Amino acid sequence: APTSAPTPAPTPAPATPTPSPSSPSPPDPDQCDNAAWDANDCDFFNFGVSPCNGATLPGVSENCTGTGTGCKVHIGYGIAGYNCSQYCGNHSLGCSGAWYGTCEDETPTLCSTIFDENDALCECEGFSTKSSAPKTSLHQAETCLAAFDEYKACVEEKFSGTPEYEELWPAPEIRDRIVAAIEKHEQPSCVNIPKSVAEKLRAIPCPLSS
Repeated sequence: APTSAPTPAPTPAPATPTPSPSSPSPPDPDQCDNAAWDANDCDFFNFGVSPCNGATLPGVSENCTGTGTGCKVHIGYGIAGYNCSQYCGNHSLGCSGAWYGTCEDETPTLCSTIFDENDALCECEGFSTKSSAPKTSLHQAETCLAAFDEYKACVEEKFSGTPEYEELWPAPEIRDRIVAAIEKHEQPSCVNIPKSVAEKLRAIPCPLSS
C-alpha cells in the first residue's frame, strides 16, 4: 500500500534579534567654543602681519609680494566697512592699488572702495616713520592667551582620537602671536628727558639703536 505523505515539521518562529548597544553620539564641535575669545575680539590673532616700508600691516591672511616688501596683502581682518586708503593711511602710508579676490585671482577696484566683508587686497606705498604701537591692550592679549589655552585643553580632552581632532586643533602660530603681543607691551619704552632730570632720577639710559 502506498505510504502516506509525511507530516511537515512546524516552521520555527524567527528568533528575536538581540538589540546591539547604541553607538555614542559624536562630540559636538561647538562645546569647546570659548565666550571670552569672542568677547575680547581675539580673532585679531588668527591673522598675521606684514612689514611694509617701516610700517607693520595687520590682519594679513597672505602676503601677495612673497619675499618682496610685503606692501600688497590679502586682508582677512579689520577691513570690513573700510577702504584701502584708510587701511594704508592708518599706518602713515598711501594706497597704490585695491582689488577683490585673492593674490592669485584678483579683480581691480578703487582705493576708495568700501569693502563689505573682511576680504580685500590692498597695496600700500610710501614710507612710514611712525612707530608701530601694539594693536591690542595688554589685558586683551592676556585674556586671549587664557582663552586659547582653555580651548586647546578642551579639544585635547574631548576630541583626542576622533576624526574632528585635527580639524579643531588650534594653529600654534596663533598662540605665538598672542605671546608676542604680550611681550611687546612688557618691553620698556624710552622717553627723552633732560640729562639733569635723568641724573636726578638715576634713570637707566636707553640702548643706542644700531
